Amino acid sequence: MLNARFENGRLKPCQILSEAFGLIPETHIMSFVGAGGKSSLMLALAKEEASEKSVIITTTTRIVPVENYISDKDKALEELRKRRIITLADPAEHGKLQYPGDDYFNRAIAAADLVLIEADGSKQLPLKFPATHEPVIHSSTQKIIIVMGLSALGRPFSDVCQRHQLAGEVIGIPKGEPVSMNTIEQLLIEGYLKPLSTLNLPLHVALNQADKITAVDVDEA
Repeated sequence: MLNARFENGRLKPCQILSEAFGLIPETHIMSFVGAGGKSSLMLALAKEEASEKSVIITTTTRIVPVENYISDKDKALEELRKRRIITLADPAEHGKLQYPGDDYFNRAIAAADLVLIEADGSKQLPLKFPATHEPVIHSSTQKIIIVMGLSALGRPFSDVCQRHQLAGEVIGIPKGEPVSMNTIEQLLIEGYLKPLSTLNLPLHVALNQADKITAVDVDEA
C-alpha cells in the first residue's frame, strides 16, 4: 500500500495513513464518507494509531460489525484501555450496527484519544452519489475523509454506484457509461466537496481499492 499527500502541487509519498491524512495531535474526531472501503480504511488507521492512542470506531448511520465490537457498551468502554481499539454502537437490523446514542457517543469522545466515525452508507459499492440527507456528519467532527473506490474503473456506472439514478439526474452521468477518473471526479466534486465545504472543516479525498491509496488534502489542492 502506497500513500501520498497532495502538497504544493505535487504528490508527496507518505509512509503512514496518519501522515497522508494530515493527522495532528489536535485531531480527535474524524468522519469517513463516500464509498469503496470506508470500514477497512478506518480499521487500518485505527491499527496504525493503536500503539500510541486508544481508538473508538463508531457510526452515525449503519455499518457491519468491525473489530472488537462488544454489544455491552459499558463493558466496551471499560475494555478500551486493554484492547486499544473498540467498536461502540447499538445493534441494528440484519446484523448491522447503528449510532450508540448521544450519551455513549459523548462518553466515547471523553474516553478515546481518537474517534473514527463511519458517516455514510454505500451498500458495499465502490462509488456513491449522496442524497440531500447524506452523509450524516456529527457536529463534533474535526476532519472529513471522502473515500471512493478505484475498483469501479471501467465498469458500467449503474453497476458500481449507489444512487446512480440520482447522479444521472443531477450531473448527467449515463447509467451504462464505463466509469473513468472523470466520473469519479464529478461524483467527488458535486456529491461531496461542494456540499461539505460549507462545514468549513478539513476535507481529504482517499482513492481506495487499488495498489495505491492517494490521499489528497483538498485545502491544498
